[in-house]
Amino acid sequence: MTMAICYLFAQNYKTPKRDERMWPNTPPAAATVMALIGINLGIFLLWKFPPAWRTLNRYFIVTSLYPYGASIIGSAFSHQKTVHALVNMAALWLMGTKGSAGDTDLPAQVHDDIGRGNFLAIYMASGVLSSFTSLAAHVLAGNLRYTSLGASGAVCGLVATWLMVRSNDVFTFYFLPRELDEIVKARGSTILAAVVGFEIISILSPWKFTRLDNWGHLGGYIAGAASGYALKARMEKDRRKKRSWWGNLTE
Repeated sequence: MTMAICYLFAQNYKTPKRDERMWPNTPPAAATVMALIGINLGIFLLWKFPPAWRTLNRYFIVTSLYPYGASIIGSAFSHQKTVHALVNMAALWLMGTKGSAGDTDLPAQVHDDIGRGNFLAIYMASGVLSSFTSLAAHVLAGNLRYTSLGASGAVCGLVATWLMVRSNDVFTFYFLPRELDEIVKARGSTILAAVVGFEIISILSPWKFTRLDNWGHLGGYIAGAASGYALKARMEKDRRKKRSWWGNLTE
């Protein structure tokens, strides 16, 4: 049901005109991401308020022993630890408002690259599939003491979407010195394969060096990659429609 709603939202979302926006002087990408960060921050602060714990434990954290359906959604906006929240929100901000695609003339913002409707739908769908994947994996493994929350799965979905849409483009890393730009770079498909491979290796490895929710991340990447594949196909179809009949014949 949630996935269907996300799909319908992405397909039917209409970008509001400037005078219809709540913050007309704020770039759309920043407004979208700030709204998501605001929701996450609000729930984070509620975890510091004991009277809210009963509701939060039911709807904003996934527990494998006694899961609630709504918690699969709510957990994608929920953080208890400051570092966890800061890392995920920083990643969300960078993915939503920043970006680099190497030497190609591409939009610098992931949000503007795929559109607000798709951005929000993929955030939600990836967060839901991430939570469900993590829950299912731990229940099947008999780990009934497991709990999960956080926006990392949703962020992973956005990362995978963009890398899939830009799978053939060469990415550089802006935090590296300029002299390394020509050396350290990779195609979007290569980066996506690397991050997914890391999660799979971490799941299969008998040694756990971190406490990352690898199953949740993997679910987010799967949702994002599938979304990116569909978006790329639609973008290519739209691009072909805009070509002249002569361009199609001579391609």
